Amino acid sequence: MSDGGVPEGSDRFSLRDWRQDSAKQKIKRLIGAVLVRLFPRRAAMLRENSFTHHGRRLSLLNRMIGAGIGYGALQAGDYETLGEYHRNFWGGQHAKAYHDDAPERFESVFLRYYTPLIDELERCLATRGGVPTLCEIGSGAGLMMDYLARRFKAVKRLIGVDLDAVTTAAARQAFPDPRMEFVAADALDYIEQNGQPDWVFLTQNGVLEYFPPDALDRFFRLVAGLAPAAVALIEPVARNHDLATRTESTPYGQEFGFSHNYPHRLAQHGFQVLYQHEERVFGMRTLMILATIDPGAEA
Repeated sequence: MSDGGVPEGSDRFSLRDWRQDSAKQKIKRLIGAVLVRLFPRRAAMLRENSFTHHGRRLSLLNRMIGAGIGYGALQAGDYETLGEYHRNFWGGQHAKAYHDDAPERFESVFLRYYTPLIDELERCLATRGGVPTLCEIGSGAGLMMDYLARRFKAVKRLIGVDLDAVTTAAARQAFPDPRMEFVAADALDYIEQNGQPDWVFLTQNGVLEYFPPDALDRFFRLVAGLAPAAVALIEPVARNHDLATRTESTPYGQEFGFSHNYPHRLAQHGFQVLYQHEERVFGMRTLMILATIDPGAEA
């Protein structure tokens, strides 16, 4: 057994290659494909409202149909469709249930494992001078924004961007600090329209893992275009994703998210990685990365 009680051979956090599935996943894939055909209306509903995250909240039938939908896109190499399913979830009614658990998760995960990245960010900002704007992508309930506001008291502007309008409105009420802004929007469109040089973009506990490869590249291009800028990322990758040899993004795990090679992608877009550390958190392999880009850097 590994940390978190998850067997090392488990598919839960592994790369999704339908040609190399375990026997269990092959059975799930076949049954799911049959159920998609037998229950087309239910499948259409799941496509619209999403099935990709926290499947335990769904019935067994819906989980199996969801597996059929996910594997259909996976076999077709249709990563954009998988990305759209993720957007449907995070911008829809089911996201609120996830964010309602945020306080417990923030205490047990972020504060326990991920503050070393913020320590590195603090040191980086001290050496670079100036007080940048902090912008969290996927700010959810606003707990990380509140933590950053209390820790970086000299920062005059903190922006949280999230797809879920209901959770964003709740965060706005929960944290009335005038320095903090909570915006319900597509993060990439928001950055393109509003981003400024000297911003720091942050994610925590997995946000970019739901971006298909083209969207991830757009994110890094947009940030690079704002140089000087920085990113502080807390993102999971598949436990069997060899970052030294496998540079492409690949779907992974039970949610059909994306395991991206963040160091490789950042280098491609001209970023310099200042800090990189890996943690195993409840069986999930997570990268913490701080990277900066300055004017004139080669992309």
